[in-house]
Amino acid sequence: MNKKRALKEYIYMNKHDKRLSLYTLRGQKYCLRDFINFLPIENLEDLDYGWVRQFFKELKRQKYSLGTIYSNYLVVMPFLNYYFKKGVLKYKPYFFIRKIKNPRTYTQPLGITGLTKLINATARCIYTRKKKLQYYRNKTVLGLLIYCGLRVGEIATLKRMQINIKGGFIKIIHAKFGIDRLIPIEQPLVSWIEDYLEARSQFRSHYFIIDVYGTKMNLHSITRIVRMTAKVAKIRTRVYSHLLRHSFASLMLKGGASLNSLKVLMGHKRIEMTAIYAKPDFEMIKKALLRNPLLKYYGGKHEALE
Repeated sequence: MNKKRALKEYIYMNKHDKRLSLYTLRGQKYCLRDFINFLPIENLEDLDYGWVRQFFKELKRQKYSLGTIYSNYLVVMPFLNYYFKKGVLKYKPYFFIRKIKNPRTYTQPLGITGLTKLINATARCIYTRKKKLQYYRNKTVLGLLIYCGLRVGEIATLKRMQINIKGGFIKIIHAKFGIDRLIPIEQPLVSWIEDYLEARSQFRSHYFIIDVYGTKMNLHSITRIVRMTAKVAKIRTRVYSHLLRHSFASLMLKGGASLNSLKVLMGHKRIEMTAIYAKPDFEMIKKALLRNPLLKYYGGKHEALE
């Protein structure tokens, strides 16, 4: 099979069968295009795994970050494994390519104090045009991340018709893994959304989050809102959109939500993914241990010796 044709087929499969987001597909296409252009062959059947190893060595030689090399590994290896399963490649790639470990360290999610500082900082940000629109939009974006745990890609593609204020929910459709879900919304997020809708009433865009010209905002623009607000709030740790999703998961667990409920809210395919996001702290572990029914039965006392 021609390597360029294989790339098109793989991206098409991920788009229509797996229903991956456009942002994910764009990243996959970018990585795989570099990979197949690096290979000195035209057909995948002629692939020598020595060239795959050489590709990752070349990334390292060009001084790409460990995170970027790891991201390329996560794209290239499933691509090769897909064509191994289809019978195009004769040998399983994971047997021949050494695993590249994730270099990223776990970032502590923000607590209630940090999140409150972040929300309050929206009033102190500098807005150049249509100040009312930008203020309520930014507050709504933070609310969707903090109170709903939405992905930044879901916020960017969110449409006005998906928000039902009277019903008190947001409908997420065509999300990651093809999972649709309903997210309940309560105060103060409801008030922020109402104020934002009033501020954007002059624009007829069917996308919910828009810029001052009434056009759809992309992922990077939404991420900049989070970064800018965190800077004004003087939060010392690095704050990014996905960290607020982690913070949402952590606070939900602290509030007593079960992993199964959290899995549905976050739109995960497997509960193991939810467990990774929601890192328990010492207080959560202590509360879980205290729920042991044996503690209530014995009351923490030793049985009397006869």
